[in-house]
Amino acid sequence: MLSSQRVLSAGGVALALALLLAPALWNGFPLLQWDSGGYIARAFEPYLVPSRSVVYGYFAAAGGVLNYWPVVLAQAAA
Repeated sequence: MLSSQRVLSAGGVALALALLLAPALWNGFPLLQWDSGGYIARAFEPYLVPSRSVVYGYFAAAGGVLNYWPVVLAQAAA
């Protein structure tokens, strides 16, 4: 019984992940918002801007090597 619940839970998580990724997969590239560039710029500019996380900027810039798909996967899985 417990293993069937785990399989069902894993299936639900996989379905939710697929639904969250569906728009970006349909588009062929991760969907960006108007402020995405401001976050990514924090990794490359030598000054801080209020309300823009440097940590997220480094994370997004690192994912830029693979067209930001690692960032999209991490956000969908969170």
